[in-house]
Amino acid sequence: MKSSPALTIGQVAARYGVAPHVLRHWEDAGLLSPSRENGQRRYSEVDVLQVRLTRIGRELGLGLGEIRELFTVHDTGDRAEALVRQRAVVEKRIAQARRRLELIEGALLCPHPDYRTCPELAAMLEDWDDEGEYVRSTP
Repeated sequence: MKSSPALTIGQVAARYGVAPHVLRHWEDAGLLSPSRENGQRRYSEVDVLQVRLTRIGRELGLGLGEIRELFTVHDTGDRAEALVRQRAVVEKRIAQARRRLELIEGALLCPHPDYRTCPELAAMLEDWDDEGEYVRSTP
């Protein structure tokens, strides 16, 4: 199987919607290590895969250190542990997003001319703290 030619930073940035300075930042953070040709970064298929995975991780709200850990753990048991931790983080964020969606749906269903005076919506907000985090445990 013939491998694809290495891509420049501009090509990778355009293809995956990531600014070149972000790719350089990810390199500084130890997430990428493109080769150099005539002083220009060249991204291999593996580098491109790491760009894609890093972008997905960032969209999920993972920090660069958390993403780097997933790339650098070589022991399958340790990697599984790291992935289980990240899965729990993502599941928590999904649950929070669902609760926020419930608030939006409550505001949409509010019959009051001003949803800020809706007692049902106010009751829903009792389960949230001042920072906008859901604090009530579901029974």
